[in-house]
Amino acid sequence: MSIKVDKNDSKHLTVFTVRGELDFEGLLAYMKSYNEDFALTKNCVWDFRPTTGGEVISETQLGFFAAILKQYAFESPVSKMGFVIQGDLGFGLARMLSTFEELYDVTLDAKAFLSMEDAAIWLDKD
Repeated sequence: MSIKVDKNDSKHLTVFTVRGELDFEGLLAYMKSYNEDFALTKNCVWDFRPTTGGEVISETQLGFFAAILKQYAFESPVSKMGFVIQGDLGFGLARMLSTFEELYDVTLDAKAFLSMEDAAIWLDKD
């Protein structure tokens, strides 16, 4: 798995493009370290469309993911985070995040999309 980062300060947007075989634990570690080590923009998008295979994500992993989102909300300027996912299973799992956001009291606005265009429209809304 590799992650390419494109940062556009004028649009206040960071796009993380994840390629290759999805490693959820590696992804969580990367998200945590990126938040601690780098300046983030107001809006972030994680593009998972180029990923292949991957593992089944457990409830525990989703909870840990929600906890990282909570950390983003409190320790960074990020106010919106979009996840662009291909396929019904991945999209359904990403949508489950809203439930975990409530359980973990996450103030960050996170949402799943099937296209980058839909994510861009959502990010442009106030």
